Amino acid sequence: MLTEETSKQGFRLKTIVTSKNHSFDHQVRAFADVGFVVGIHGANLVNSIFMRPFSALFEVFPARSSSMCYYAGSNSGMFYQSHRTRIVASAEESGCRKGYKCWTDLKHTRVKISTKKDQDRIREMVTNGMRHVLELNARFPHGIPVFLDEERDAYLIDEGQDDPV
Repeated sequence: MLTEETSKQGFRLKTIVTSKNHSFDHQVRAFADVGFVVGIHGANLVNSIFMRPFSALFEVFPARSSSMCYYAGSNSGMFYQSHRTRIVASAEESGCRKGYKCWTDLKHTRVKISTKKDQDRIREMVTNGMRHVLELNARFPHGIPVFLDEERDAYLIDEGQDDPV
């Protein structure tokens, strides 16, 4: 579905993989030039802090779980969206072995996107994120001119400039 939706809008879907085996520089660069990230909630999204102001992040939570820790990125002007799935994946579906935390604590199971409502909502959120990026790119083809408003402690678009700072 992600491949289909992104190609409709002229986006290139790219899988980003980072791990402790990658250098810090690699991890920063992997996220720094990405306009829109879609990911499953977890530590894999921590590098979203390196995204440019006014980028978009869409986070999918497994049912019964939500922790809005990446929502704080909206202070940098990030367009943040999230969705919690409706169906809980079983321990078996998650590949969890008996005795492991995911067996009893279902918030540690895999994300299960099996309902039409989940699929439609995710499609809508992906479309919203792409629209956000496309509109900003059309408005600011040379980059988004931003400034830090220290009084508000947030990044804002500098409406008085045509080129980025």
